[in-house]
Amino acid sequence: MTAAADRPRPEYGEYATPEQVAKARGMTLEEYERHLASLTRPRVEEQATDATAPAATAPAVERPAAPAPAASDKGAGNRMATTMLLVFGLACTLLSIPSLLGLGDGLATAFGAQGLDAYTSFTAARAFGIIAIIAQLLLWVLTLWLSVAAVRRGRASWWIPLVAGVLAVLLVSALWLAAIIVDPAFMRYVESVSLQA
Repeated sequence: MTAAADRPRPEYGEYATPEQVAKARGMTLEEYERHLASLTRPRVEEQATDATAPAATAPAVERPAAPAPAASDKGAGNRMATTMLLVFGLACTLLSIPSLLGLGDGLATAFGAQGLDAYTSFTAARAFGIIAIIAQLLLWVLTLWLSVAAVRRGRASWWIPLVAGVLAVLLVSALWLAAIIVDPAFMRYVESVSLQA
């Protein structure tokens, strides 16, 4: 058997010669070649400089460029979302530094507002605040590194800063809670409530 016999029968003009295509379109070969040439070369026609001369044909209209593939749009949206979440995370981290450095003062105010004894564990609160700041900054740097690596590989990366944000909130909340629990005034309050119950 020959290779031509093994091949499936062509459909939709796949293997058609230019002569066959021209004939199918009802054109001569020369007309078909002119038609192909008009599609491939730039269509720039100069208009007549004489205002009284009638235009022989309407000026050619340039076809718009083909739209970018949807995959690159998806990649752009992923990069934009990742960048926005990273910027938001960095802003939250930087804006939380003053309150975490003054964690003891904030807890003293909260204890006073609740009618508890005075908050006295300022050293522990400052240490927990500094640990929270360092942990947030390290988590943000790790998030940036993982996000950039995912974007370079062409993978979805928007979820990385989102998960890191949740982890940062949980971490800071745990350290904030630890600063409350280590204070003797809070422990006395817990004991008094448990004795009343």
